[in-house]
Amino acid sequence: MRKGIPSGSMITPGSGDFSIAHQKVLYALLENDIDGIVVDKSCQFSPIKTVAGVVGLGGSHCENSLCDDCNAPCQFREIK
Repeated sequence: MRKGIPSGSMITPGSGDFSIAHQKVLYALLENDIDGIVVDKSCQFSPIKTVAGVVGLGGSHCENSLCDDCNAPCQFREIK
């Protein structure tokens, strides 16, 4: 990541209202770029300590962001 690019906090599938099922989506996006990691039918990664997350980058926030599905208190909730 380039220095000076503003970023949000990382959110991970399975935390808050971000469904664990999104791990399959993230895995599908990166499947050809990762070796030795698999996701099973219950959306769990193997090896077990593998973590997936999403971080927003840039100065503005998308209207169709994951915030629409989240009820957690957040500093970005009012920025839309």
